[in-house]
Amino acid sequence: MLQGPRKQDRYLLYLAIDVFSRYPVAWRIEYAETTQIAVQMFAAAFEKYGVPLVLHADNGASMRSHALIAALDEAGACRTYSRPRVSDDNPFSESLFKTLKYDSSCPERFDGIGHAREWTEQFL
Repeated sequence: MLQGPRKQDRYLLYLAIDVFSRYPVAWRIEYAETTQIAVQMFAAAFEKYGVPLVLHADNGASMRSHALIAALDEAGACRTYSRPRVSDDNPFSESLFKTLKYDSSCPERFDGIGHAREWTEQFL
């Protein structure tokens, strides 16, 4: 979660990385977590890079949604999920999140969602 200019302003980072190269194949910063945004992000990544053999995800509501599961099944991606309450089941993504948030150039608060998107684009 990235902080906006006011205390109640928070932005969510959607991120998909290739586990072998650690390359971020898709990312978005949005105001809220929704199934539609997750489906769009993965569809764009699949179009650009192809469908992965396995897609490993956390247990977030959008990742377990019927719409995303249907899209992944239709694309032919095998789905795996982190175990509940096991923080190191998705270490590569978690490591990148921490690296991003604790980078010395990462602002404590962004001026707005556009600023957060620009900074993240340059960082990634």
